Amino acid sequence: MIKHFCGFTTLVACLILYGCSSYSGNWPSLSDPIPGASENTNGEVRAHESAAPSTPVEPIGMETETPLTVSTAIKQLTAIRADLAKADTTYQSARSAIATAAPAEDKEIAWREAQLMLTRLSTTLNKLDAIIYSAQLKGKPVRDNAATLYSEQEAYIADERQKLASMKP
Repeated sequence: MIKHFCGFTTLVACLILYGCSSYSGNWPSLSDPIPGASENTNGEVRAHESAAPSTPVEPIGMETETPLTVSTAIKQLTAIRADLAKADTTYQSARSAIATAAPAEDKEIAWREAQLMLTRLSTTLNKLDAIIYSAQLKGKPVRDNAATLYSEQEAYIADERQKLASMKP
């Protein structure tokens, strides 16, 4: 079996060598130096050579880092508290829909919806990071309030995740 495989491999290699050597064309010598990009004569145009210089693009969803003032942080904290309350209300209604869903398929959909709403609540909570980790707000009460809110809500979300896991249909 191995003799046949080696013979077949040798035959294929000879056919490839014959096919390459019989091609009439202008083949470069292996001793010639490698041509540079400007000497490319086969008509290829590289994308980076023909494109205009690009400008750096910020990732989607990333805001520019501007130093937070206390007044801006207070406004952000107030807005985040309102967003958290709204997200929690949406989560609670999605969670109560699990109990009222009749068929098993609807319970599964309602459970997944509640998981999504809890994830959105967690994502909203992560907006507090800008305030908590701001160097300009170090030692300010607004930063302490944000950190306290974060730890309370994080514990609440962890507890709700466990409750939701026990409700999985």
